[in-house]
Amino acid sequence: SVIKETPVKLDYSVLQMTELQSKDVSRIRKKNKGTALTQLIINQLAKQFFLAEQKGFSVQDSLIEWEVRGWKSFKAEWMKVSKDDQPVIGKTQEIFNQLSEIKYVRR
Repeated sequence: SVIKETPVKLDYSVLQMTELQSKDVSRIRKKNKGTALTQLIINQLAKQFFLAEQKGFSVQDSLIEWEVRGWKSFKAEWMKVSKDDQPVIGKTQEIFNQLSEIKYVRR
């Protein structure tokens, strides 16, 4: 007889993210062709997101960088900090926010 594996419910709460951000983790992992998520991988990602926060990156910064760069997984050490110890993506986000406030006139 064939033994069926019972799907294991993964605990995303260790990520300490919003529900949408947790769904982004699954979506980004799948999109970037990483292996299927397991609890061990989720736990490791939680650690890496925490370490990135210690370097000054928000969860959203980390998710954006992970997706944009196409990484199969995420490591805090891959996140760059500028010479003045500021998270690089944070500066990019500031510039983006400033640009989004500019009103363009169609001619």
